[in-house]
Amino acid sequence: MDRHFEGKKILLGKGSAKSDIWGGGIDVETKEIDFNSLINIRPQDNNPQNEIQSEKIRQQYQQLTEYFFVELL
Repeated sequence: MDRHFEGKKILLGKGSAKSDIWGGGIDVETKEIDFNSLINIRPQDNNPQNEIQSEKIRQQYQQLTEYFFVELL
């Protein structure tokens, strides 16, 4: 998929909870993980910005990203 919202739509269709879906990315040159995506803008989940605000969720997102994209990192 090209955009986070496309993946979000797939995950919601498979039964994932909206509050469990977060977006970000990896800079393949620097290997840096970012926590920035328009799908993260959710005031109802205390996240009014496109950057993941919760340190707990950021840590979980980073752990999952490192696990699933180990070959890129």
